[in-house]
Amino acid sequence: MSGGDRQALTAAGYLAILPWLSPDGFRNQMSASVRRSIEANTSALTEEQREAALKSALAQLESRLSDSAAADRDATAIPHELGHMWLIRAFWPQMIEIEGGHYGGPGPDWLDELAAVLHEPETMAAQRRDHFAKRLNAIRAAQAKGEEVTDELLDLTAYLTKAHPVGGNPQELMAQTGGAPTTGGATIQVLTGAEAQRVSGDGSRFYLQSRLVADYVLERSGDPAIFGKIAAAMASDPDFGAWLSGNGHEHNLPGSIAALEKNWLAWLDLKYPAAPS
Repeated sequence: MSGGDRQALTAAGYLAILPWLSPDGFRNQMSASVRRSIEANTSALTEEQREAALKSALAQLESRLSDSAAADRDATAIPHELGHMWLIRAFWPQMIEIEGGHYGGPGPDWLDELAAVLHEPETMAAQRRDHFAKRLNAIRAAQAKGEEVTDELLDLTAYLTKAHPVGGNPQELMAQTGGAPTTGGATIQVLTGAEAQRVSGDGSRFYLQSRLVADYVLERSGDPAIFGKIAAAMASDPDFGAWLSGNGHEHNLPGSIAALEKNWLAWLDLKYPAAPS
């Protein structure tokens, strides 16, 4: 997308413009990421051996490079990313560009991610719920054995108060990988393997929490527009605890983050009953 294309779309009223890689662009980025990983971990190999390793690695990723995989990816990722943009446009219209490497918009990171997750298709929502249940059961199994649990999946207070786990890692990544192609002025980076793990951190947990927190609040409040009301309040005062104190009761929600977490955990126990011992 050229600068002229972007200006034309903006002039036509398209305020949320999302640059996106074509299937070929995605394949090229995937190949580049795999090559970087192989070159970083096979210094003792000859060039011929590295090329063989690259060919083998790409063959294993072939299912992710197919046209059907691209269609599935677009069906989930595009509405997710637009959800981020629409949230900012709706409630912080003058603050699209955030200095200092902030993860998303100027609002709370949890609300930013939750808005994006809510725009995903139901097939992805079902997958997130299933993955949440599996992690929850793994936590329960570890607790039953008296093992230390480091997974913060059930720490709602941390979810509502900490920065997104991805945080500033994209800036670090750009420095380490030498940048990436730009589309319409936006930088797009596709990652695999060790690169993806390093940057994502525990971002997957944040997505799962966002899905289940959304389910909980929607069910408890009975209001499909509840997050619009919360976002409007957060645009004026990002203290969610204060919002709960002043407004939680009228939406059938507890009046503090601590009480919300307790109630959410009880709701999870009903939604995902523990297996009989």
